[in-house]
Amino acid sequence: MRLRHIASSCSDHVPLLLAEEEAQNARQPRPIHRYEVAQEREPSLAAAVEEAWSRRLPGSDLGDINNSLKDRCTVLRAISKLLETPRNRTNKRTPISPTRVTERRTMTTSAAARDQHLDELRALMAAHSPPIHALLVPSEDAHQSEYVSERDKRRQFISGFTGSAGLALITAKEALLWTDGRYFLQATQQLSDRWKLMRMGEDPPVEVWIADNLLDGAVIGIDSWCISVDCAQRYEQAFLKKNQMLLELSSDLIDEVWKERPPNDALPVNVHPVEFTGRSVAEKIKELREKLQHEKATAIVITALDEVAWLYNVRGDDVHYSPVVHSYAIVTLHNAFFYVDKRKVTNEVENYMAGNGIDIREYHMVQPDVSLLSSGQLQGSVVNGNLDVEKDIKGQEHSKIWIDSNSCCLALYSKLRQDQVLMLQSPIALPKAVKNPMELDGLRRAHIRDGAAVVQYLAWLDNQDQTCRVLSHLASPPCMGTPARDPSDAVAPLHGPQPAASTILTAQILHTSGFSAAKSAALHALSDITCRYITSLGRTAVAIAEARGRTEPNLLDLILSFEDHALVGFLGASDPTRPVLHSGVLLELVGFAHLVREVQFMKLRPRMGGWDSHRKGWESFAAAGKEPPLKHVPRWLPCFPEEQEAKLEAKNEDETKARWEVRRVVEVEAEQMSMVNGHCMEGRGAVPEKRGKMQEHYGASGYFSEANGSQKKEHLEKVKLTEVSVSDKLEGFRAEKEHFKSLSFPTISSVGPNAAIIHYSPEANTCAELDADKIYLCDSGAQYLDGTTDITRTVHFGKPSEHEKSCYTAVLKGHIALDAAVFPNGTTGHSLDILARTPLWKNGLDYRHGTGHGVGSYLNVHEGPHLISFRPSARNVPLQASMTVTDEPGYYEDGNFGIRLENVLIVKEADTKFNFGAKGFLSFEHITWAPYQTKLMNTALMTPAEVEWVNLYHSDCRKILASYLNDEEKEWLRKATEPITMSS
Repeated sequence: MRLRHIASSCSDHVPLLLAEEEAQNARQPRPIHRYEVAQEREPSLAAAVEEAWSRRLPGSDLGDINNSLKDRCTVLRAISKLLETPRNRTNKRTPISPTRVTERRTMTTSAAARDQHLDELRALMAAHSPPIHALLVPSEDAHQSEYVSERDKRRQFISGFTGSAGLALITAKEALLWTDGRYFLQATQQLSDRWKLMRMGEDPPVEVWIADNLLDGAVIGIDSWCISVDCAQRYEQAFLKKNQMLLELSSDLIDEVWKERPPNDALPVNVHPVEFTGRSVAEKIKELREKLQHEKATAIVITALDEVAWLYNVRGDDVHYSPVVHSYAIVTLHNAFFYVDKRKVTNEVENYMAGNGIDIREYHMVQPDVSLLSSGQLQGSVVNGNLDVEKDIKGQEHSKIWIDSNSCCLALYSKLRQDQVLMLQSPIALPKAVKNPMELDGLRRAHIRDGAAVVQYLAWLDNQDQTCRVLSHLASPPCMGTPARDPSDAVAPLHGPQPAASTILTAQILHTSGFSAAKSAALHALSDITCRYITSLGRTAVAIAEARGRTEPNLLDLILSFEDHALVGFLGASDPTRPVLHSGVLLELVGFAHLVREVQFMKLRPRMGGWDSHRKGWESFAAAGKEPPLKHVPRWLPCFPEEQEAKLEAKNEDETKARWEVRRVVEVEAEQMSMVNGHCMEGRGAVPEKRGKMQEHYGASGYFSEANGSQKKEHLEKVKLTEVSVSDKLEGFRAEKEHFKSLSFPTISSVGPNAAIIHYSPEANTCAELDADKIYLCDSGAQYLDGTTDITRTVHFGKPSEHEKSCYTAVLKGHIALDAAVFPNGTTGHSLDILARTPLWKNGLDYRHGTGHGVGSYLNVHEGPHLISFRPSARNVPLQASMTVTDEPGYYEDGNFGIRLENVLIVKEADTKFNFGAKGFLSFEHITWAPYQTKLMNTALMTPAEVEWVNLYHSDCRKILASYLNDEEKEWLRKATEPITMSS
């Protein structure tokens, strides 16, 4: 409904403004072309719109608001600027997801600047009282998060290392960085020669290094908000060796040298509905208080962001890829508190919290309130627990305050008396990890939609230029502005009433503009892009409105949406650096919508001013009961003018085809010449449809064939697929799916040697082009309202070597072995990890990361407390039914390639013939659906059971994903999932 409202506002108001602007221009000494870019944004635009909105009368609509604006020319010039992106403007490489309306700020600090910051930091350390001999800079924020906001990436700022895990240590003469095996190769590439890489598991831990290398009595500084109680106590124990001191700093020294630190944005808190969470806040708090009573505790301090979000059923956008809010919670036996920046709290959230007996307090008040809690003086405005029970517990000698020492920071712990602290794993961790039935159903549905997006992506990647340059395969077209560079890069066709309306509208525009015919593929490509733009525009405007606390978007939201799209393109745009807006498609579309009668566009109200009685609507061939004079013209296209139709009927069909063929050859040559000159041809739309597969651009054998694929087509050298451009395409496929909110982590789109960097993150200016002779690894995931996804597939579009096939098969065998495991209750992930590694070990291979992690329900993609890993921490928590966990073995050869396969699994009760010791047994259910590339499998190395597993999985893929795919995608999936057989 909101999208329709936006679409209506586009078509109703812009043409009127356009007409007035043209009339105004007629009175000016120098006419302004309607597509001309304004050189400076009018500063009064936002104020004018806001003023008009504030003066609106009850029941008024956008038309009334539009009429109340005094300076419509100002509005149009601003929109014109937003429509026509200046060629010299620097565009971002990644389209912003429809729901993310804030600009992602990235740190582009040069190595020289980082060196300067390092010197400034050492000066601050020396000037501190007492002098600091070493400074610890963790990756974590005040909540011990794995993924942090841009303003909390202090370790990245000072070191240049962008991995999610690591710890920097800076002394007067040395700078060292510790990280784990996932990032060894990445760190060696990103760290300057002033830094030394310390490999976790191979080099001494940081506390051991400090104790061994720094002098007696050395002072080691730390921001007490960014270190957990566990870490602090471990460090202090190690420092006793030389009487060294861990000093809690009053302020973070990194912040003092970080002059351009990103601001603290006030993004709104959202209530996550029970239809997705499966349990109400009241139920969760009641269960939590029962656990407090069981442990003789009177309160708990909750610091982990995902635990606060899960407990209170709220979500946010404070950390990219993780839908969490910077917040704390304190729950006592009769009060509950939510500590958050109150700028983020809408009326809806305020009423929701009050209705659940939760006090909202400012984020920075958590530390003084913990002090009050310690002294028994913390009081809330709402009592919703059992006061008698609390009095009973307080009367006991050893009443406790519960904290999780892994997630609680030293700054809060220091406000509690040590004798009153109960340090145990958070009582929220397991209930969050053990999903309820509604969460499990949501995760299954989310993974099906996500799997469909991955299949669409792989099919597109294999057939990426089937409709290459089809926008202008039209007869005698006039100038319609500069076409987009490569319309084939638009995402796969949409379905439903919106695309249908867009196609009809586009056909009428072409006809009215003078086109005598249109190839079906060309028409579909143009209308698809137009529809995608309007859809994305509407979604963004709605998101902007919601971020400002409004239930419906107004004109300002629409203009801001224009701005967002003009700056970064939109999901489905042919080229992020040249948005489709540049072609003037939108203006032609909305202008025509105002003039014609036969338009199936979504309208909530009549157009302003009624219909123009002097204009006639055009009937389609079908409505007129006619057959098109040319066979390639669809029957829903508006009828041609009679004189034009007569001319066409007089032509011989064979002659028409021959002329089209001659034109095709001529226009291909013309288009190639225009590409050499660095621009697309304007006015004549000179490029016909070009059909083919990936091998047409890259000489590749494709997804299925193993023919040699090393010769690239030089005449199409300008058409490139890069790690970044294809990952943006995948995001576009996902963004079309129901309940999509964002990615769940930065897509690891990696070619050849880059795939050996386990957590590689491609950048637009340094990323590799897809290479048919190299392996391509894609690890990606998304956040949907009903679940979080994480999937990895590895493919090869050329002829893989026998070594690559052998390694892929070993990884697949380990992947299947873990998926098929049956194990008794009480088994930990540490015990299961070997199953995925054994096939690799048999060949003398291994990988440096864990095999599996938990996955949240529209929460963190990495979720504990359980995991499948060789690390000792994997022994702590046994797997339980209804937990989620990934299955992702891999193999990586530095400088050559990387292989990883990943599915998300649900732990379930196993149906075994016997039940030894009455323990009960568990097994896994995979919920990820996307094919494995059979071309990379060496079935001679596989067992019959493994071959059967692959065939059954592929069969299920076809059945489960079919309803989400079009006919071409279904056919691709059918071929990708054809049964494999044992080979000798």
